[in-house]
Amino acid sequence: MADIPASGFGKNSAQSIIIDSGVIYKNFKLTDGVFSGDILGATQGGVEINIEKKYRRIEVDGAFRMPVVGTEVVESEEASFTATMLELSADMLRMATGGVKKADAQSGYDLIEGRYTVTEDDYIQGFAITGIQNGTGKHIIFAYDNVLITSATKMKMEDKKEATVEMTGLAHATFEQLQGMQSPWHIYYPNSSSQQSIPNNGK
Repeated sequence: MADIPASGFGKNSAQSIIIDSGVIYKNFKLTDGVFSGDILGATQGGVEINIEKKYRRIEVDGAFRMPVVGTEVVESEEASFTATMLELSADMLRMATGGVKKADAQSGYDLIEGRYTVTEDDYIQGFAITGIQNGTGKHIIFAYDNVLITSATKMKMEDKKEATVEMTGLAHATFEQLQGMQSPWHIYYPNSSSQQSIPNNGK
């Protein structure tokens, strides 16, 4: 009788463990395995990635007692992220509020004001979140297309703490992706041939 393992931890398990906080980039590109991008900003408390499918079960007479293979269809899918931004530049606040920045509107200040339209510039191009594999030091890359920040802007300033803004963003498909039934998210998982080099100071 074969021995039953005492743990699911195998000889190569450590290489597939993702450790530490993620890093958020914009203007991400991966060309012939070479990574480029600009770091979005410092975060606090990590980055949460969420890819959610909603399924609808087809109702079939006589098949109500249990789920049956082949009777589920994908009804919708969303890819989002949530991060608490510690670095609050003027560009970050404009992004978080969905407002517009007017440079030098007042001497010594950039002015950020609200607006009630969504423009193409509001969608973050080349959005990516990277994490580190424990065993190899290589990066796994979660890439989202056309990310729009959809969360409310809430900020609390108090003694002995730093002001932060929690941001949630949602990936959006292009017309071409819609017509081709292609999801606006991608996961780049490093394999043995990966020789990636990801900048740690993308600004």
